[in-house]
Amino acid sequence: MFYVDLHAHSIYSDGHFTPMQLSDMAQKNSVGIFAISDHDTINHLIDYKNTLFDNMYGTNATEISSKIMFNGKPLKLHILAYGFDENNKEFLQVLNELKYKRMSAHIMLIETLKKQFANFPLEKVVNLDLERYCWFDRDIISCVRQSITDKDVVQLYIDYFKSHKFKYGKEYPIEAKEVIGAINSSGGISVLAHPFEYGLMPNEIKEVIKELVSYGLQGIEVYNSDCSKENSKLLMNEVNKYNLLYSAGTDYHRAINSNGKEIGIGLNHNLCIEETSVSNKLLTMRKLYTGSRSRKGEM
Repeated sequence: MFYVDLHAHSIYSDGHFTPMQLSDMAQKNSVGIFAISDHDTINHLIDYKNTLFDNMYGTNATEISSKIMFNGKPLKLHILAYGFDENNKEFLQVLNELKYKRMSAHIMLIETLKKQFANFPLEKVVNLDLERYCWFDRDIISCVRQSITDKDVVQLYIDYFKSHKFKYGKEYPIEAKEVIGAINSSGGISVLAHPFEYGLMPNEIKEVIKELVSYGLQGIEVYNSDCSKENSKLLMNEVNKYNLLYSAGTDYHRAINSNGKEIGIGLNHNLCIEETSVSNKLLTMRKLYTGSRSRKGEM
């Protein structure tokens, strides 16, 4: 028995583990098809491909920040991309635009802190990865702790970030229509991630799905470790209504503050999905590839 998990995050975005560590966890939990879908980047793909085990399938994946206008306000949505051509120009243009927005936001934060704090540890902060989708304020605090021994001064930085929470801004995401178009043009499969995580009512989720389908959305993440059986049933009805594909993923980031969530099996084994139409389609399209790493204890 092997499980499908098409949604996890590594240190290349806001996850706490390396691709190798995630593959180890997937192997341990009998995950047969495993994807790392880091936020707004494909920088993880080389490590990911090299760390998959020889009894596992993988595919190109990422999770892209997008937005639509909903009820007169911008609504941020995450669109998962699977099986795309990582050299497709339109697809890379979307990721590059997000990268430059991300770097600009990080540089602006650094400039603000230089003005705010006379003892700002610029020599360490400049070595941080400005491209990475991450909790950049936490990375800066880490640099502060390494450079400043006065606990009261460190606390001033912590208090500052508590009252000035770092965000990429309303203009960070790209229009969902453009994101979905880029994924589809790259030969990939576009999937709406965790529909119940956007603070919407069920009828509102249906409206959002209807709009995204008009843009060319191909699938919905129906099974997620944070999604109830009742909500998954509602989402599957939408899949059937629009003849969409469905996927499964834990959205795994870290061991702490995850209530025991595990790759492949979810919370208290509430996931454990053995097959999805997205993974079947990827197999048909020959967009799944096998790993080469030998299993533990084997040569």
